[in-house]
Amino acid sequence: MKKQILQPGRFRTTEIGIHVDVPKDTDGYIQRLCPECEELFKIKPSSLTRDPMKNIYCPYCFHESALDSYTTLGQRAYMQRTLRKIIRCNKSTSSLGSATCINPHLKGPIYDAEHTYQRVDTQIHCSTCGSDYIVYGISGICPLCGKYNGLDYLYPSLNLIESRISTLDIEEVIDYYLPDEKAHILKTALVDCVISFGAYYKYLMDFCYKQKFISGDMKNISTENLDKLRERIDKDSNISIFTNEEWIKAGSLFQKRNILVHKGGIVDEGYMKLGRDPKAELNHAIPITKAEIKFLIIFIKKLSEYLYQEYYLNHISINE
Repeated sequence: MKKQILQPGRFRTTEIGIHVDVPKDTDGYIQRLCPECEELFKIKPSSLTRDPMKNIYCPYCFHESALDSYTTLGQRAYMQRTLRKIIRCNKSTSSLGSATCINPHLKGPIYDAEHTYQRVDTQIHCSTCGSDYIVYGISGICPLCGKYNGLDYLYPSLNLIESRISTLDIEEVIDYYLPDEKAHILKTALVDCVISFGAYYKYLMDFCYKQKFISGDMKNISTENLDKLRERIDKDSNISIFTNEEWIKAGSLFQKRNILVHKGGIVDEGYMKLGRDPKAELNHAIPITKAEIKFLIIFIKKLSEYLYQEYYLNHISINE
Protein backbone atom coordinates (compact mmCIF):
# COMPACT_ATOMS: atom_id res chain seq x y z
CA MET A 1 0.00 0.00 0.00
CA LYS A 2 1.34 3.47 -0.86
CA LYS A 3 0.61 6.79 0.88
CA GLN A 4 1.66 10.30 -0.12
CA ILE A 5 2.80 12.28 2.95
CA LEU A 6 3.11 16.06 2.95
CA GLN A 7 6.58 17.14 4.10
CA PRO A 8 7.82 20.71 4.56
CA GLY A 9 8.20 22.06 1.04
CA ARG A 10 7.73 18.73 -0.85
CA PHE A 11 5.77 15.52 -1.40
CA ARG A 12 7.19 12.04 -1.26
CA THR A 13 5.82 8.54 -1.76
CA THR A 14 6.23 6.11 1.12
CA GLU A 15 5.53 2.39 0.92
CA ILE A 16 3.90 0.83 3.97
CA GLY A 17 3.75 -2.93 4.44
CA ILE A 18 0.74 -4.28 6.32
CA HIS A 19 0.86 -7.85 7.57
CA VAL A 20 -2.51 -9.58 7.84
CA ASP A 21 -2.62 -12.90 9.69
CA VAL A 22 -5.12 -15.45 8.44
CA PRO A 23 -6.93 -16.85 11.50
CA LYS A 24 -6.30 -20.51 12.29
CA ASP A 25 -8.95 -23.10 12.99
CA THR A 26 -9.50 -24.54 16.47
CA ASP A 27 -6.67 -27.06 15.97
CA GLY A 28 -4.14 -24.49 14.79
CA TYR A 29 -4.33 -25.22 11.05
CA ILE A 30 -4.87 -22.93 8.08
CA GLN A 31 -6.33 -24.02 4.77
CA ARG A 32 -4.34 -24.04 1.55
CA LEU A 33 -5.72 -24.36 -1.98
CA CYS A 34 -3.50 -25.76 -4.73
CA PRO A 35 -3.40 -23.32 -7.67
CA GLU A 36 -2.87 -26.24 -10.05
CA CYS A 37 -5.39 -28.96 -9.13
CA GLU A 38 -7.56 -26.71 -6.86
CA GLU A 39 -7.68 -29.24 -4.02
CA LEU A 40 -7.76 -28.22 -0.36
CA PHE A 41 -5.39 -29.24 2.43
CA LYS A 42 -4.29 -27.76 5.76
CA ILE A 43 -0.93 -26.93 7.31
CA LYS A 44 0.21 -25.47 10.63
CA PRO A 45 1.83 -22.02 10.43
CA SER A 46 4.27 -23.13 13.13
CA SER A 47 5.77 -25.55 10.60
CA LEU A 48 6.78 -22.60 8.41
CA THR A 49 9.01 -20.91 10.98
CA ARG A 50 12.02 -22.92 9.82
CA ASP A 51 12.04 -21.19 6.41
CA PRO A 52 8.98 -18.99 5.75
CA MET A 53 10.19 -18.08 2.23
CA LYS A 54 10.51 -21.67 1.08
CA ASN A 55 8.05 -23.06 -1.46
CA ILE A 56 5.43 -25.59 -0.40
CA TYR A 57 3.99 -28.54 -2.31
CA CYS A 58 0.55 -29.84 -3.16
CA PRO A 59 0.19 -33.26 -1.49
CA TYR A 60 -2.07 -34.45 -4.34
CA CYS A 61 -0.57 -33.31 -7.66
CA PHE A 62 2.95 -32.44 -6.35
CA HIS A 63 2.79 -28.83 -7.66
CA GLU A 64 5.48 -26.62 -6.10
CA SER A 65 5.15 -22.85 -5.69
CA ALA A 66 5.28 -20.01 -3.18
CA LEU A 67 3.17 -20.17 -0.02
CA ASP A 68 1.07 -17.15 -1.02
CA SER A 69 -0.03 -18.85 -4.24
CA TYR A 70 -1.96 -21.40 -2.15
CA THR A 71 -4.25 -18.76 -0.59
CA THR A 72 -7.93 -19.75 -0.74
CA LEU A 73 -10.69 -17.52 -2.08
CA GLY A 74 -12.12 -17.11 1.41
CA GLN A 75 -8.75 -16.02 2.78
CA ARG A 76 -8.26 -13.50 -0.02
CA ALA A 77 -11.67 -12.00 0.70
CA TYR A 78 -10.83 -11.81 4.41
CA MET A 79 -7.54 -10.00 3.75
CA GLN A 80 -9.22 -7.55 1.38
CA ARG A 81 -11.88 -6.71 3.97
CA THR A 82 -9.18 -6.28 6.60
CA LEU A 83 -7.11 -3.93 4.45
CA ARG A 84 -10.14 -1.82 3.53
CA LYS A 85 -11.01 -1.34 7.20
CA ILE A 86 -7.41 -0.44 8.08
CA ILE A 87 -7.37 2.15 5.28
CA ARG A 88 -10.65 3.64 6.51
CA CYS A 89 -9.27 3.84 10.05
CA ASN A 90 -6.07 5.53 8.82
CA LYS A 91 -8.06 8.17 6.95
CA SER A 92 -9.88 9.12 10.15
CA THR A 93 -6.68 9.74 12.13
CA SER A 94 -4.65 12.94 12.27
CA SER A 95 -1.42 11.27 11.11
CA LEU A 96 -0.42 8.04 9.46
CA GLY A 97 1.31 6.69 12.52
CA SER A 98 -1.71 7.01 14.83
CA ALA A 99 -3.96 4.38 13.29
CA THR A 100 -6.11 2.66 15.88
CA CYS A 101 -7.71 -0.18 13.86
CA ILE A 102 -4.78 -2.45 13.07
CA ASN A 103 -6.74 -5.41 14.51
CA PRO A 104 -10.28 -4.89 13.17
CA HIS A 105 -11.71 -8.28 14.28
CA LEU A 106 -13.78 -8.73 11.16
CA LYS A 107 -16.67 -11.14 11.11
CA GLY A 108 -17.66 -13.42 8.26
CA PRO A 109 -16.48 -16.64 6.58
CA ILE A 110 -12.72 -17.11 6.42
CA TYR A 111 -12.46 -20.73 5.32
CA ASP A 112 -13.73 -22.27 2.13
CA ALA A 113 -16.47 -24.83 2.71
CA GLU A 114 -14.63 -28.05 3.39
CA HIS A 115 -17.90 -29.83 4.20
CA THR A 116 -18.58 -29.97 0.45
CA TYR A 117 -15.84 -32.60 0.23
CA GLN A 118 -17.16 -36.14 0.40
CA ARG A 119 -13.75 -37.54 1.33
CA VAL A 120 -12.60 -38.02 4.90
CA ASP A 121 -10.06 -35.58 6.30
CA THR A 122 -6.92 -37.24 7.65
CA GLN A 123 -4.29 -35.74 9.94
CA ILE A 124 -0.77 -36.84 9.04
CA HIS A 125 2.53 -36.40 10.86
CA CYS A 126 5.42 -36.37 8.37
CA SER A 127 8.09 -38.85 9.46
CA THR A 128 10.70 -36.92 7.44
CA CYS A 129 10.38 -33.29 8.60
CA GLY A 130 8.04 -33.69 11.60
CA SER A 131 5.34 -31.38 10.24
CA ASP A 132 1.63 -31.96 10.81
CA TYR A 133 -0.91 -31.45 8.04
CA ILE A 134 -4.41 -32.50 7.02
CA VAL A 135 -5.52 -33.88 3.67
CA TYR A 136 -8.90 -34.86 2.26
CA GLY A 137 -8.70 -38.41 0.97
CA ILE A 138 -5.43 -39.90 -0.29
CA SER A 139 -2.22 -37.90 -0.64
CA GLY A 140 1.33 -38.60 -1.75
CA ILE A 141 3.84 -36.11 -0.38
CA CYS A 142 4.34 -33.78 2.57
CA PRO A 143 3.37 -30.19 1.62
CA LEU A 144 6.21 -28.77 3.73
CA CYS A 145 9.25 -30.86 2.77
CA GLY A 146 8.03 -32.40 -0.50
CA LYS A 147 9.16 -35.90 0.47
CA TYR A 148 7.01 -38.89 -0.41
CA ASN A 149 5.39 -40.26 2.75
CA GLY A 150 2.63 -42.56 1.59
CA LEU A 151 3.42 -45.02 4.38
CA ASP A 152 2.45 -42.34 6.92
CA TYR A 153 -1.03 -42.47 5.43
CA LEU A 154 -1.26 -46.17 4.59
CA TYR A 155 -0.29 -47.58 7.99
CA PRO A 156 -2.94 -45.70 10.02
CA SER A 157 -5.57 -46.77 7.46
CA LEU A 158 -4.62 -50.44 7.71
CA ASN A 159 -4.35 -50.27 11.50
CA LEU A 160 -7.85 -48.80 11.66
CA ILE A 161 -9.18 -51.65 9.51
CA GLU A 162 -7.46 -54.19 11.75
CA SER A 163 -8.91 -52.62 14.90
CA ARG A 164 -12.42 -52.79 13.42
CA ILE A 165 -12.27 -56.51 12.71
CA SER A 166 -10.39 -57.46 15.89
CA THR A 167 -13.51 -57.01 18.01
CA LEU A 168 -15.74 -59.12 15.75
CA ASP A 169 -16.91 -62.44 17.16
CA ILE A 170 -17.45 -63.96 13.70
CA GLU A 171 -14.69 -65.69 11.79
CA GLU A 172 -16.28 -66.12 8.37
CA VAL A 173 -18.93 -64.61 6.11
CA ILE A 174 -20.72 -67.16 3.93
CA ASP A 175 -24.00 -65.43 3.05
CA TYR A 176 -23.15 -62.12 1.34
CA TYR A 177 -26.71 -60.88 1.76
CA LEU A 178 -26.77 -61.60 5.49
CA PRO A 179 -28.22 -58.40 7.05
CA ASP A 180 -25.63 -58.31 9.79
CA GLU A 181 -23.51 -55.28 10.70
CA LYS A 182 -20.60 -57.52 11.68
CA ALA A 183 -20.65 -59.26 8.33
CA HIS A 184 -20.71 -55.88 6.62
CA ILE A 185 -17.62 -54.75 8.57
CA LEU A 186 -15.70 -57.86 7.49
CA LYS A 187 -16.61 -57.46 3.83
CA THR A 188 -15.89 -53.74 3.88
CA ALA A 189 -12.52 -54.41 5.50
CA LEU A 190 -11.42 -56.53 2.54
CA VAL A 191 -12.47 -53.88 0.04
CA ASP A 192 -10.82 -51.07 2.05
CA CYS A 193 -7.53 -52.96 2.28
CA VAL A 194 -7.26 -53.29 -1.49
CA ILE A 195 -8.42 -49.72 -2.13
CA SER A 196 -5.90 -48.31 0.37
CA PHE A 197 -3.04 -50.21 -1.23
CA GLY A 198 -4.17 -49.17 -4.71
CA ALA A 199 -4.16 -45.50 -3.74
CA TYR A 200 -0.76 -45.86 -2.05
CA TYR A 201 0.69 -47.55 -5.13
CA LYS A 202 -0.73 -44.93 -7.51
CA TYR A 203 0.75 -41.98 -5.64
CA LEU A 204 4.09 -43.70 -5.14
CA MET A 205 4.40 -44.60 -8.82
CA ASP A 206 3.18 -41.17 -9.99
CA PHE A 207 5.79 -39.47 -7.81
CA CYS A 208 8.60 -41.83 -8.82
CA TYR A 209 7.68 -41.43 -12.49
CA LYS A 210 7.76 -37.64 -12.16
CA GLN A 211 11.23 -37.95 -10.60
CA LYS A 212 12.23 -40.28 -13.48
CA PHE A 213 12.90 -43.16 -11.11
CA ILE A 214 10.67 -45.58 -13.03
CA SER A 215 9.33 -46.14 -16.54
CA GLY A 216 5.77 -45.59 -17.73
CA ASP A 217 4.90 -49.30 -17.88
CA MET A 218 5.67 -49.70 -14.16
CA LYS A 219 3.54 -46.65 -13.38
CA ASN A 220 0.57 -48.00 -15.35
CA ILE A 221 0.35 -51.43 -13.70
CA SER A 222 -3.07 -51.91 -12.11
CA THR A 223 -3.04 -53.26 -8.58
CA GLU A 224 -6.37 -54.97 -9.23
CA ASN A 225 -4.31 -57.67 -10.93
CA LEU A 226 -1.62 -58.59 -8.42
CA ASP A 227 -0.06 -61.15 -10.78
CA LYS A 228 1.20 -58.42 -13.13
CA LEU A 229 2.79 -56.51 -10.27
CA ARG A 230 4.46 -59.70 -9.09
CA GLU A 231 5.90 -60.32 -12.56
CA ARG A 232 7.41 -56.83 -12.65
CA ILE A 233 8.89 -57.12 -9.16
CA ASP A 234 10.44 -60.47 -10.04
CA LYS A 235 11.90 -58.89 -13.17
CA ASP A 236 13.43 -55.93 -11.31
CA SER A 237 14.78 -57.82 -8.30
CA ASN A 238 16.31 -61.14 -7.38
CA ILE A 239 14.87 -60.93 -3.87
CA SER A 240 11.86 -63.12 -3.03
CA ILE A 241 9.81 -61.07 -0.61
CA PHE A 242 6.99 -63.66 -0.49
CA THR A 243 6.60 -67.36 -1.08
CA ASN A 244 4.63 -68.56 -4.08
CA GLU A 245 1.79 -69.61 -1.74
CA GLU A 246 1.63 -66.14 -0.20
CA TRP A 247 1.43 -64.47 -3.61
CA ILE A 248 -1.36 -66.83 -4.66
CA LYS A 249 -3.32 -66.28 -1.44
CA ALA A 250 -3.01 -62.50 -1.69
CA GLY A 251 -3.97 -62.58 -5.37
CA SER A 252 -7.09 -64.56 -4.49
CA LEU A 253 -8.08 -61.92 -1.91
CA PHE A 254 -7.60 -59.14 -4.44
CA GLN A 255 -9.91 -61.06 -6.77
CA LYS A 256 -12.42 -61.44 -3.94
CA ARG A 257 -12.50 -57.68 -3.69
CA ASN A 258 -13.36 -57.51 -7.40
CA ILE A 259 -16.19 -60.02 -6.85
CA LEU A 260 -17.58 -57.93 -3.99
CA VAL A 261 -17.40 -54.66 -5.90
CA HIS A 262 -18.23 -55.70 -9.46
CA LYS A 263 -20.23 -58.94 -9.13
CA GLY A 264 -22.36 -58.25 -6.09
CA GLY A 265 -20.35 -60.76 -4.03
CA ILE A 266 -21.42 -63.74 -6.18
CA VAL A 267 -18.76 -66.10 -7.54
CA ASP A 268 -18.58 -66.12 -11.35
CA GLU A 269 -16.87 -68.43 -13.84
CA GLY A 270 -13.83 -66.19 -14.10
CA TYR A 271 -13.10 -66.55 -10.41
CA MET A 272 -13.68 -70.31 -10.49
CA LYS A 273 -11.18 -70.72 -13.34
CA LEU A 274 -8.45 -69.30 -11.12
CA GLY A 275 -8.79 -72.38 -8.93
CA ARG A 276 -7.39 -70.60 -5.86
CA ASP A 277 -10.32 -70.89 -3.47
CA PRO A 278 -11.50 -74.42 -2.59
CA LYS A 279 -14.46 -73.00 -0.62
CA ALA A 280 -15.86 -71.02 -3.55
CA GLU A 281 -18.95 -72.26 -5.37
CA LEU A 282 -20.24 -70.98 -8.70
CA ASN A 283 -23.19 -68.57 -8.34
CA HIS A 284 -22.84 -68.60 -4.55
CA ALA A 285 -21.67 -65.85 -2.19
CA ILE A 286 -17.91 -65.42 -1.95
CA PRO A 287 -16.58 -66.68 1.42
CA ILE A 288 -14.50 -64.27 3.52
CA THR A 289 -12.71 -64.99 6.81
CA LYS A 290 -11.25 -62.71 9.46
CA ALA A 291 -7.96 -64.60 9.20
CA GLU A 292 -7.78 -63.69 5.52
CA ILE A 293 -8.14 -59.98 6.32
CA LYS A 294 -5.37 -60.17 8.92
CA PHE A 295 -3.10 -61.94 6.44
CA LEU A 296 -3.85 -59.34 3.77
CA ILE A 297 -2.98 -56.45 6.09
CA ILE A 298 0.41 -57.99 6.88
CA PHE A 299 0.98 -58.75 3.19
CA ILE A 300 0.14 -55.21 2.06
CA LYS A 301 2.38 -53.62 4.71
CA LYS A 302 5.34 -55.76 3.71
CA LEU A 303 4.77 -55.23 -0.02
CA SER A 304 4.36 -51.47 0.45
CA GLU A 305 7.61 -51.23 2.42
CA TYR A 306 9.42 -53.10 -0.34
CA LEU A 307 8.04 -50.85 -3.09
CA TYR A 308 8.96 -47.76 -1.07
CA GLN A 309 12.52 -48.99 -0.56
CA GLU A 310 13.12 -50.40 -4.04
CA TYR A 311 11.59 -47.71 -6.23
CA TYR A 312 11.96 -44.60 -4.08
CA LEU A 313 14.57 -44.72 -1.31
CA ASN A 314 17.16 -46.57 -3.36
CA HIS A 315 16.96 -43.92 -6.09
CA ILE A 316 17.06 -41.09 -3.55
CA SER A 317 20.27 -42.45 -2.03
CA ILE A 318 21.86 -42.79 -5.48
CA ASN A 319 21.02 -39.19 -6.41
CA GLU A 320 22.39 -37.89 -3.14
